[in-house]
Amino acid sequence: MNNSLSLSERISSILLLAFGLMIDARAVFWIIESKHAINDSPFYSKLNEVAPLWIWGCILLIFGTIILFASYAIPKRLVSVNFSLFVLIGCTGSAIFYFFLTVVSMADSLNWLTPVSFLIQTSCLGICGFVGGIDYARKR
Repeated sequence: MNNSLSLSERISSILLLAFGLMIDARAVFWIIESKHAINDSPFYSKLNEVAPLWIWGCILLIFGTIILFASYAIPKRLVSVNFSLFVLIGCTGSAIFYFFLTVVSMADSLNWLTPVSFLIQTSCLGICGFVGGIDYARKR
């Protein structure tokens, strides 16, 4: 029996790893640089009024880390619901955050590239979360 991953599984793992790391990087920035980040945009200021920006960073860090777990759960995805659950929770939670970033960046960005980038990330994460949810429901 060959236990190595197929090409599509390797690519999926790399992409999930990349998404998780990008999300975790933003989260760590919010945690470490929260005092400076608050002044970066009105959105960050409003977030900080609801709860300190470092708390939002911790929540986002959890979602990004769950996506990293999904990357490592790919080999067991056929016999376990963990992969589907990780994708559902991590991607959906991150998509919600990136949706808000997209909306705010439309009014508060230097050019059109930032909102388009956030919109693409929101869409990809949302679709991945939806597919993960369908797979989780099917396996239950």
